[in-house]
Amino acid sequence: MASFIAKPTDQISVGTVGSVQPVTIAPASKAKAFKPERMVKKDPAAAPDAELAADGASLTDPIAGAEGQAAADSEGVPASEAPGSSAEAEQPVQLAQSDSGSSMTQSGIASGESVPLAQSEAMTSGAAAAGAEAAAGGEAAAGATAAAETAVVASGFSPLMALPLLALGGGGGGGGGGSGGTAAPVAPVVPLEPIAPVAPVEPVAPVIPVVTVVEAQALLQASSSAVFGLLDTAANLLAASAAIVSAATGGIAVSGQPTLSVADAAALQAMNAQMSYSLSDTAANLAAASAATGNGAINISVTGPATVAQASAIDAFANSGANSYSLSDTAANLLAASAAIVSAATGGISVSDQPTLSVADASTLQAMNAQMSYSLSDTAANVAAAFLPVGNGAIDITVTDAATVAEAMAIEAFTNSGATSYSIADTAANLAAAPAAVTGIATSVTATDALTVAEAQAILATNAGASFPLADTAANLAAAPAPVGNAATTIIATDAATVAQAAIIEGFANGAATVFNLSDTAANLAAAPLAVANGAIDIIVTDVATVAEVNTIDAFANIGVTSYDLSDTAANLAAASAAVGNGATDITATDAATVAQASVIEAFTNSGATAYSLSDSAANLLAASAATIAGASAVAVTDQPTLPVADAAALQAMAAQMSYSLSDTAANLAAAPAAIGNGAVNIAATDAATVAQASAIDAFSNSGTFNYSLADTAASLLAAPSAMIAGASAVSVTDIPTLPLAQADTLLNAIGASMSYSLSDSAANLAAASAALANGAIDISATSAATVAEATAIEAFANSGATSYSLSDTAANLAAASAAVGNGATDISATSAATVAEASAIDAFANSGVTSYSLSDTAANLAAASAAVGNGATDISATSAATVAEATVIEAFTNSGVTSYSL
Repeated sequence: MASFIAKPTDQISVGTVGSVQPVTIAPASKAKAFKPERMVKKDPAAAPDAELAADGASLTDPIAGAEGQAAADSEGVPASEAPGSSAEAEQPVQLAQSDSGSSMTQSGIASGESVPLAQSEAMTSGAAAAGAEAAAGGEAAAGATAAAETAVVASGFSPLMALPLLALGGGGGGGGGGSGGTAAPVAPVVPLEPIAPVAPVEPVAPVIPVVTVVEAQALLQASSSAVFGLLDTAANLLAASAAIVSAATGGIAVSGQPTLSVADAAALQAMNAQMSYSLSDTAANLAAASAATGNGAINISVTGPATVAQASAIDAFANSGANSYSLSDTAANLLAASAAIVSAATGGISVSDQPTLSVADASTLQAMNAQMSYSLSDTAANVAAAFLPVGNGAIDITVTDAATVAEAMAIEAFTNSGATSYSIADTAANLAAAPAAVTGIATSVTATDALTVAEAQAILATNAGASFPLADTAANLAAAPAPVGNAATTIIATDAATVAQAAIIEGFANGAATVFNLSDTAANLAAAPLAVANGAIDIIVTDVATVAEVNTIDAFANIGVTSYDLSDTAANLAAASAAVGNGATDITATDAATVAQASVIEAFTNSGATAYSLSDSAANLLAASAATIAGASAVAVTDQPTLPVADAAALQAMAAQMSYSLSDTAANLAAAPAAIGNGAVNIAATDAATVAQASAIDAFSNSGTFNYSLADTAASLLAAPSAMIAGASAVSVTDIPTLPLAQADTLLNAIGASMSYSLSDSAANLAAASAALANGAIDISATSAATVAEATAIEAFANSGATSYSLSDTAANLAAASAAVGNGATDISATSAATVAEASAIDAFANSGVTSYSLSDTAANLAAASAAVGNGATDISATSAATVAEATVIEAFTNSGVTSYSL
């Protein structure tokens, strides 16, 4: 029998070894602790499967190793020679499955190492071999112990406890004549309870070795199912076959910190390789790199020049290091580049085209130290102010506007390699002082000022061939000698000439332009010769012109502006052409215009004021545009219209002079401002007015009449002043009132109102009402109880609605009432005690309310009364002595009052 010691937390599975059963617990002092270091061996000659471990490490059989050491210790044999020792038994093994189905995985072999379990012989086979070796050496006990130990397979031990087992019973005979052994006596063993089956433990994931590409190739050659991770240089990994890369399920890592092309970095990233790298490639490749490739780099280096767009794309990457590149692009692109892109171009900047630049752009590119070949084109002021390197460095220089002499001298001083092109415009004094070299190459030279007549006379006195422009007043020019006027290149009158002065100036034979403006009266200008008027620039009329005069003046072919004011009748102005009207400054109508005329005049687009007054019918004035009305200095209404309030208000808003009457709805008239109502002649309401509206309208102090009808509630009409009622052409009641007879009579007869109404009054008044008044009502309601006679009169009326009354009369009268009167009542109340016969008649009425009466009759009659009659009574009084039987019947009535009788 074998024994072992286990920790309380260990799970133990027991297998059968020979006939050794059961298993018991031995003293703890017999156990030896498992030493993990005995499970590791580095064996260069191990099988290829063993080489899959990163450092050549493998697992050994802990039980065989430990027992081999025990056997060696007991016999004095060196541990290296003992059966199951490291020399013989430390080969890679995988613990085999026991008879009970349990298995065990070993892990945590040596500090810092991770070694997968190698394939080996099953544990039972190893144990049998160990037992055989022990028997062959004469160590039967040791062999038996080793064999027994293999029957224990511990699942979940970390580290596994390897325990020695003691054999109970004689050992087998040793080889070579060895005798059978005798087991040492042991203490009695207490049987253990059966151990419950242990659930399988999840296997620990194997540790995967990390190898180079070359080593991985060897592993795959040995076993196509080899499992490994790769760690190698970028070059080796990129050269690895797809099979090696796909088999590296343990991951891929790049050693070192390589500098890669975009394609290589992308290829390694496609392997999911762990790496730290920099990029070096062409600008096109780098700019086209994915964000993952660019952002993951440390440094980025461009191997050739980049365009601004490429540099912007590269510079947008979030790499952790520095970027280095040179720029080569068009001037336009470089000028549009951000400062960050330009400053990062440590490799230099060059302009790829040969641009024509402004001074500012050339200065900007030179500030970048850009290598370029360029020309300049800018204003004279900008070119003249350019720095020497900018001007001298240009090929051609073109000035886009006229230069002064000083600017031209500065521009000409530049040592640019090509042509310089400019024109000059300056004063006569500056042009005279300019060097010939400056003026000689100018494309044109223009004098910006001219000589007066006096200055020209002085020049002609010394140089008869002088040519000059003349600029002087019209009076001086007209008085100039003929030689002065004839020698001028141009003649400019500095102020406006009259028609007479212009005729003299125009007569000079200078053969060039004569520039003057005409300013004269409308009459003189209209009579001017065509040559004089057509030769003018501007023509100015110094007084007001009629439409006819302007028609003549405006026909002149002068090249400038013709300026005049128009003043004519409204009819003439309205008939003027658009050119004449639009060309005027101010326009004044000398008489009042109609709306149509004013609309035409107002439509002219003259530059000044337009003055007119309006006189037209109310309808035309109301239809006029706001602009036409606003432009009028005065407005007059030519007819005497009858207007609604809104139109009268609109005309009053124009401050129109007018006489008018009002005709509008009562609501509009009542809401009219006092000025509108008071200013009217007659006022007429087009619909019926309420009393309040009529009161408001009647308050106006208009000079004529007020025509209206009334339509209001009965209450308002009854409260209206009698004069208002009398003044109305008709009166109607807008509600359906319930009235007492007196008010209904007032509205119908005194006022003559048309209305629908109901009556509500005392029964006496209603009964006394005229048939016409009562029959015209809808409903009739008596506010007091009616006698049968009054109710009979009320019930006889032919009103169209309901008749409502209550009856209160003697029992005799009530009993004698007609069925129509009794049934039509609400409540019926007998004012005297009723006999049973009377009460029976009263109670038979189908009135809608309560019937109230007292009974007073003989005991016999009372006892004979119906239950309905008796129960419906208030008091019951027997007028004769009752028998007990009669009293019993009378007493049984549930009347609401007192029951009195004598027996």
